[in-house]
Amino acid sequence: MKSIGSGLGVVAACLAAGSALAAAIPSPVTGPGSYGQQLVAQLAAKYPEVRVMTLYITLPGAKRPESIASSEGGSGHPPPPAAVRALTTWRAQFAYDEASRELTAAMPMLDMSHKKAGVMTLTLLGKGRAALQREALVIRDQLARHTSYAANLVQEAVDDTNIPLDSYAQYIVDDELAKHRDVMILAIHAATPKNGDPEILASNIGRIGKKADDDDMRVVRDGKTNLEVNKDLMRYEVELPLESSAGERIGALGVVFPLTAHTDQKARHAEAIRIRDEIGRRIPSPAKLVEPYTASPAAQPLTLLHRSNLPGYEGDFDHLFADTDENKLFVAAEDHGTVEVFDLRTGEHLKTLSTFKVPHAFVLVPGTHRLIVTDNSGPRIIDDRSYQVLGKIDVAPGADTEYYDASTRHLFIVSGGADVNLENCWLNEIDPATGRVLRQLEFDSDHVEAVQAEQHGGRMFINLADRNEVDVIDKKTLRLVGHWPIAGAATNLSMALDEADHRLFVVTRKPTELFVLDTDDGHTIATLDAPAINDGVYFDALRKRIYVPGAVGEIGVYQQVDADHYREIARVPSVPGGKSELFAPQLNELFVAISPQYNRPPAGAVLWYEVNPTVASVAAH
Repeated sequence: MKSIGSGLGVVAACLAAGSALAAAIPSPVTGPGSYGQQLVAQLAAKYPEVRVMTLYITLPGAKRPESIASSEGGSGHPPPPAAVRALTTWRAQFAYDEASRELTAAMPMLDMSHKKAGVMTLTLLGKGRAALQREALVIRDQLARHTSYAANLVQEAVDDTNIPLDSYAQYIVDDELAKHRDVMILAIHAATPKNGDPEILASNIGRIGKKADDDDMRVVRDGKTNLEVNKDLMRYEVELPLESSAGERIGALGVVFPLTAHTDQKARHAEAIRIRDEIGRRIPSPAKLVEPYTASPAAQPLTLLHRSNLPGYEGDFDHLFADTDENKLFVAAEDHGTVEVFDLRTGEHLKTLSTFKVPHAFVLVPGTHRLIVTDNSGPRIIDDRSYQVLGKIDVAPGADTEYYDASTRHLFIVSGGADVNLENCWLNEIDPATGRVLRQLEFDSDHVEAVQAEQHGGRMFINLADRNEVDVIDKKTLRLVGHWPIAGAATNLSMALDEADHRLFVVTRKPTELFVLDTDDGHTIATLDAPAINDGVYFDALRKRIYVPGAVGEIGVYQQVDADHYREIARVPSVPGGKSELFAPQLNELFVAISPQYNRPPAGAVLWYEVNPTVASVAAH
C-alpha cells in the first residue's frame, strides 16, 4: 500500500533525531509548490487572526532547521530564537503584547503519529492572550492531522492539474475523516476519464495525482484487500478495493489507523470495510470524483425521516431518551402524566405508561435495565423491558432535571422549586445502584434547570433560571465555587458542554439566544440568535454542531468554526410546538417532540431527523 504514504512502509526511517529527514528522501520541495506551503495557505485562510505562519524543519544533510513554508513567502531562513528554544526544550513559547493584542508563538510540531516534525511559528492578532494561545495550538494540531511525517511537508503539493483540490473525492475524504476521528489517513485511489491510470484523487496527506504502485494495482485488479503493519510509524494500514454505488470497481481506498500493543486488527479491518462501504454508496461514477464540488445550497443539516403522531394528546412534552439496546424511544408527556414508548427502528407507538404524575427525564443505569424516571411525585425506577416499577428515590417533591456522571458513576437529580410551591431547589447526589441519596446541595433559587459535568475535570455546571446565572460546583465537595452571570438575557433553561474546547452552551428564553461561555472563567465568547420558546440544546461533538429547537417551528443549527467562532448554518423547519429534543449520536438521529398547545389544530407528535454530515455553508472548500 505504498501509494498512501509515499510508501508508508518505506518511510519508516523518515525521521532521524529531532526533526531531521532521512537523506533517502530525494529533492525536497520547499516554498511555492510544496505540500507544506499548501497547508500554510489553507490554514492561514481559515483563521483570520493569523498574520504570519512559518514552518521549520531540518532538511536532509543539513545541520540545523530552516524555513520550508511561510505565509510571507520564501524559504531557507533560520528559525528565530523562540523557535530554537521551542525545539531545544520541546515546549511551546508564547509572547503577548497587551497594547497591540498580538501573540507570537513558537510551537514544536508533531506528525499524526506524534513523532517530532519541526517547529511552527505564528503571529496572531485581535484577541486576549488565552484565546490566541488556544487558537495557535489548534492550528498546530490541525497541521499534524494533515502531516503523515516530516518529509510529507517537503513533497510536491499537486502532480496532476486535472484533479482540483476542491474535488468531490476530497469532499468525501474530509467528511469521512470528520466522522471517524480514530482514522489517521484516508486516501481515494482511482482511475477516471481524465486519468486512465489509477492515482490518488484525494487524501488528508496530499500526494494528489500520485500514480499507483504494484500493491495498489493488485488491490484494484484482483479485488483483494492488502493489510500492513508498520511498527516504525505505529500504523495499521488497510487497502481495500473500492466500488461505486453501481457496483463498478473503480479503484482502492486506503485507511490507516494508529497501531499500539492493544490494537485489535480484526476490529480495525472491519471498521475500514464499513468506511469503504459508506464511501462507495456516495460515488455514482468515477467521473464524479474529479468534479469541483461544494455541497448544494439546498442541502440541510437535518433530513426529516418520519413523524410519529399521538392523537388526542394535549399539553407539554419534556425530555426524550433513546434506549438503543431495547430499541425504544421514551418520551415524557409531562402534562399528560404519561410516558410514551416508541419503536426506535420503525417509529411505531408501542405503549403508554400511566403510573406517573408529571414525568420529566430519563437515565438508564449503565449495564442494567434500571431506567430512572424523574417525576414531580418522586423519581421512579422501572425495568426498561417489562416497565415494572422497581422502586423509588426519596428526594424533595418536584424531581425534574437529572444527569448521570460517568466519571463518578453517580446520578444527580434536581428537585424542589416553584412548580411544587417550594422556595428552594436541591441538587441530590445519588447512588444509582441502590437509589440512596448520598449528599445534597441546597440553592436559594426556585428554578434550577439543566446539569452538565466535566468527565476529565472536577466541576459541574447548573442553570439558575430565576437568577440568570450559571453556578459552578466542585464535584468532590459538592459545594459552589463560582457564579457566572448571563449578561443581557434571562431564563437560562438549557445547557450543553464541549469539554474538549472548554465551552459551555447556554440557551435563554428572554430573549431566546445561544450563549457560548468559556469554562475557564465563565466569560461570554459568542452570542447568537436562536429559535423562540426553546427547551433543549445538544452539542454534536463529531461535527462540532449545536442544535437548538424552538416552539416557533424551527431548529437552529450552529457550526463551530473554531473554539472562539460560531455561526448559524440553518433554520430547519419542524412543526410549531417542537421545543424539546434528543440528539442520539450513536443513531445519527435527532428527535423533536411536538407539544400540541402551540399548533392548530392541536396535535402531538415526535419528528425523527437524520443528521447529515455537512452542508454548503460549512463546506471545507
